[in-house]
Amino acid sequence: MSIRPSTLRISVAAPATPVVPVVPKPAHKLAKGRAPELPKGGQPVHHYHSAGAQDVSAAPLVAPGVRLSRVPLPPVTDPHVFAELFKSGGWASVAGLCGRLLRGTDAKQFETLSDDMTRRLVLVMGSEGLEKLMGKPGHEMLVEVGYTPEFIHHKVVDERCQFKLVVFEGATVGKQATWANIIELACQAYPSVQDKLRAQREALEATAFADIEQAAGYRFASVTDTHDARFMNLEHFSASAGSLVDVRAFLFHSVYLTELFTGDGFTRTDSGERGVAEYMCPNTQVSGLGSYAIIDVDVKMPMG
Repeated sequence: MSIRPSTLRISVAAPATPVVPVVPKPAHKLAKGRAPELPKGGQPVHHYHSAGAQDVSAAPLVAPGVRLSRVPLPPVTDPHVFAELFKSGGWASVAGLCGRLLRGTDAKQFETLSDDMTRRLVLVMGSEGLEKLMGKPGHEMLVEVGYTPEFIHHKVVDERCQFKLVVFEGATVGKQATWANIIELACQAYPSVQDKLRAQREALEATAFADIEQAAGYRFASVTDTHDARFMNLEHFSASAGSLVDVRAFLFHSVYLTELFTGDGFTRTDSGERGVAEYMCPNTQVSGLGSYAIIDVDVKMPMG
């Protein structure tokens, strides 16, 4: 599949003469992988931009005296078009698409939206998030969607995971990840413990993660043994008192809401910056997503 580097409106201002190649000047500077700047006093001029778009060989043939002007292009709504543009290093506005970074050490783990086959809920990004990932190195992509440095190191260095970005149609595939929506979705996914989850919703909204861990007396991330009673899988949570610590540990270990999750509907980077809007939906087979595309993502740890 090929992508036209730009769309031009052509109006003839003089009779046609022998044609010559013309390389149109961009309406505004566009750094690789970045959204275009706003023209002064106007709306964004959306256009597809790919590596090589300014090559003479890629320029249209027009006659002298023909005026070239850029026109806004519709946003990308096809996962396959997005994938081709993404791999070319280009940028475009996106609409009606969702995506998720997948990780795994074998092909089987890329068949679902999570490498944990028992996981019932996952977080995905919408069109805004996909736009922000375009042109970023793999490591920066993980940071953008809320991976902690400790988790990135564990997955990349210790487990030697591979990463892929799955992009699929689904403007309303899930609900934005606010505390209210998260609790309701968790209650649907785990109906046997819904009373415990609902009982702590207001406390979750009002209490910082660091304060909950301090009350627990241990770091949730340090507990990885599923036989440890502090590891809140469904079995351990069902047997617990359902305290605020119990509920937050269950959401950490079983729903994968890390220490960076704030419940405002957006990811957070490790430095505290707000990232992309995130949504929660049931875990499912990738093959059941309808129209989708998968893109290999190369993640290298930064030097130093």
